[in-house]
Amino acid sequence: MLSEVEDLCDRVALIRGGRLVAVDRIADLRSQMQRRVTVQLDEDAAAHAAQLAALPTVTGLTRLDGRWQFLTGDLPATLRLLATLPVADVAIEPPSLEDIFLRYYRPEPARDA
Repeated sequence: MLSEVEDLCDRVALIRGGRLVAVDRIADLRSQMQRRVTVQLDEDAAAHAAQLAALPTVTGLTRLDGRWQFLTGDLPATLRLLATLPVADVAIEPPSLEDIFLRYYRPEPARDA
């Protein structure tokens, strides 16, 4: 149960294929990951989508129920942009231990022979 590990431990070791792939503090592993951002704008959100998408570290920009959702790897740049937009609501979620785990256990890309 990764949620229990997250509650009880400061450091984790991740093993993949019998090899140690990471040993670090959970906070340090989190700092290397993208954060999930959900933002609701007061004005026509479609007009601002290009500004959000233009940030170099923004990925997965989608609109759901009138809110924009995306991942960002540069929180300060994202906050600077959001400060210029008519934001009605914003939520920024740190990556969970499950997100970190999945990053290391995602299938490796096929290599050309």
